[in-house]
Amino acid sequence: MNLHHIQYALEVERTGSITQAAENLYMNQPNLSKAIRELEEQIGYKIFNRTPKGISPTRKGEVFLLRSRKILQEVQDLELLFSPDETPLGLSIRIPKYYPLSQILTKLIQHPDYQRLSSWEVLEMDEDEVIQQVLEWQSNLGILRYPSMHDLYVRQHLKSKGLDSSLLAHNGRYLIFSKKSSLAKNLLLQEADTQKLTEIQLQLESPRFLPDDPSLGRKRKKEGSISPSFWFGDLSTALEMIHQDFSTYLVSPSPFSDGILQRYQLLQVPHWDDSIRYMNRLIYNRSHHLSEIEETFILQVLQTFQENGATLLFEHLSNK
Repeated sequence: MNLHHIQYALEVERTGSITQAAENLYMNQPNLSKAIRELEEQIGYKIFNRTPKGISPTRKGEVFLLRSRKILQEVQDLELLFSPDETPLGLSIRIPKYYPLSQILTKLIQHPDYQRLSSWEVLEMDEDEVIQQVLEWQSNLGILRYPSMHDLYVRQHLKSKGLDSSLLAHNGRYLIFSKKSSLAKNLLLQEADTQKLTEIQLQLESPRFLPDDPSLGRKRKKEGSISPSFWFGDLSTALEMIHQDFSTYLVSPSPFSDGILQRYQLLQVPHWDDSIRYMNRLIYNRSHHLSEIEETFILQVLQTFQENGATLLFEHLSNK
């Protein structure tokens, strides 16, 4: 029996709607309906009554769902039976694109706990995918990055999905440019310093669950502005262009590691416009208990942002 299918059934029960459950699980409705049918075929009876007014558990379905919740809790408890010394350590986390991953992992590799890791899976993806993979237990932890103006909306959205979260850090944008750029002469930059230069921005698609946000789209040029801009979906291409063309600069929502800056002979300073800031929020399922290696990873994230001038706002996890 597929545990994911059990989780799907519990979400259908919670929402009372296949459509709403599919949306919460980031699935297509036909795929969710198929998974529920397969589960019903496996156990030999219907879990839900389907009517024009909605969906509700059958009498047998109520018993099945009640026991299913207990089974999932038992599975989670089994994972915590053994101490870290007796159980191989693993790390599974999903992070946003263009995150300071190399800087974080470099710190983690130097930590004593790294030698005890049996496996790790740290993947970059869009915020919508981060939520989906944590919901489906394909990853224990995820990190979301989004404009601070949407913080209340994001917290309410996560709560509706049954996810908990902790705020990690709050940072502005960063300017990255060549050491040979005219911008390197004065690191206290203003917008006027960049007017005749070419701005490069990384393509950040607004998460589907957020309201429309101009701060994630192309920056509107002020009337009379003649500075051009380019958009890149590939980070290495953008960095190579800045390295080769001294008249360009990059705007990034996250800081870059010293290693990357040195490799491309670049400098990094805070953006002059501090009105656009980003929240970095850790997300996890409510029953998840933070492991020792996960705590270590989060510590490296916090140290990386602190070193780059971010405000730390870490709220300790309340392990249940």
